[in-house]
Amino acid sequence: IDKSIDAYLGMVNMVMGEQLYFAKYGKYRYSSFDEVEKLVYSNIGYMTDYMIGLGLSQFLWYNHHQLFSFFKETIGRCKGAEYLEIGTGHGFFFMEAIKSGAFQRYSGVDVSAASLRLTKAMVSKFVNKFDKYVLINKDIFKFDDEPIYDFIAMGEVLEHVEHPERFLAQIRNLLKKGGKAYISTCANAPTIDHIYHFASIDEIRSMIKQSGFSVESEITISVDNIPEEKWEDSKTNLTYAAILT
Repeated sequence: IDKSIDAYLGMVNMVMGEQLYFAKYGKYRYSSFDEVEKLVYSNIGYMTDYMIGLGLSQFLWYNHHQLFSFFKETIGRCKGAEYLEIGTGHGFFFMEAIKSGAFQRYSGVDVSAASLRLTKAMVSKFVNKFDKYVLINKDIFKFDDEPIYDFIAMGEVLEHVEHPERFLAQIRNLLKKGGKAYISTCANAPTIDHIYHFASIDEIRSMIKQSGFSVESEITISVDNIPEEKWEDSKTNLTYAAILT
């Protein structure tokens, strides 16, 4: 318990530091994947604590809890053969997808070995005797599969990469005709490994449309409860999720 609390508080302190930086300079601290890969993703100890802290935020932060609820409600209405999750992170979403029983097989891919270990531990702990899943330590662009997936989840990834439109295009390449995708991202939301700065929700929607998707349903949450008419002027921290077709 003490380790989990320390991990959470460390993550909160980091986020507040990055928010102060953003308020002062109007931009995120880092802008390249190579920078944050060394600081975060390949740093096993830091990455593990970071994911534990983020895992707890699914229950302690209103915006993250709402994302989790939106995802669970969506998965509960879906069925198919193949599920793919890009960026399993702390493993909560992957575990929930398996618990739903909506798909026959589940695949999770992440560039972080620490994330995959946490995901495996999560599934092993909370999903009894389920072996129809695979976890892959690989760059998603090295997937050369045919479009075989009925549902693809990619939560909180687009802001972590230099060219998010390429990730949306890759989802489209891997998704079956008629398939659906869950994505979530954020605007004006600095953390140590956020490198792509979406300045508004309209910017996110525009990229989704240009990538050949339609938005079936969506939610937007103001982290600081600021009214929508003030979002643009105040550079409000916003969380966004959508189901794409």
